Amino acid sequence: MTQTDIAALLNCTVKLKFHFYVVALRTRVEVINAYLNEKIADLTGPAKSTAFYKMEKDMEIMLKIHKKVTDASRLVNGIYGFQELFSFVLYFVLLLSDGYIVLYSLTIGGDIDFVSVMAISLKSVVFHLIELLIDLRACMLLCAKVNHTKNVLFKIKIEPENEEARNIVMVAVFKLMHDKLVLTACDLFSMDFSFLFSMFASVTTYLLILLQFDIDAAKSRMAALKANLTSTQYEEVE
Repeated sequence: MTQTDIAALLNCTVKLKFHFYVVALRTRVEVINAYLNEKIADLTGPAKSTAFYKMEKDMEIMLKIHKKVTDASRLVNGIYGFQELFSFVLYFVLLLSDGYIVLYSLTIGGDIDFVSVMAISLKSVVFHLIELLIDLRACMLLCAKVNHTKNVLFKIKIEPENEEARNIVMVAVFKLMHDKLVLTACDLFSMDFSFLFSMFASVTTYLLILLQFDIDAAKSRMAALKANLTSTQYEEVE
């Protein structure tokens, strides 16, 4: 096993652990949201106010658990933030290099070797994109589930004259609004699809620049080849 294989295996192992923690945390938030939805659905009928005060204790417990899950998510993000940053940089370099090979093969290279290399590089590009999408989607789903809890509390319907109950819900919602979860890579950028679009735009820009250099170099080589051929033919005629 080469050093490259060992590094790839280590990176894959760390990313699997990160995904395991993300999925586990997301599952717990889904349970919290489902429980709150169920309790809110029970707030019907003439005993609605009484049912709310019975639910208040459960809501307080659920929000405490929600806070612990949110803090745990930030802790996991802090532990694996550098690893995610390294992975994204690696994805960028690999997409740029493999994409360059594909474009070069399509525009300049034409023999059978370039075709086989292009096929391998294209497969690598697709594979890296799928990995990147899975990684970002897991982070986005966790953030979406955690930040969705405040929308669940918005479903609670309280009579206008019941100011105490309304204040309880408003305080809980404001706490959740100010405790928004955003997963980042070492606080440099958010791990969501907006980063993917930025990466795609950057890779495309660099590929076009590199391709333009190659096209100009190919034109220069063709011009030099024609000049040499013309001079050779002229010497033969003389």
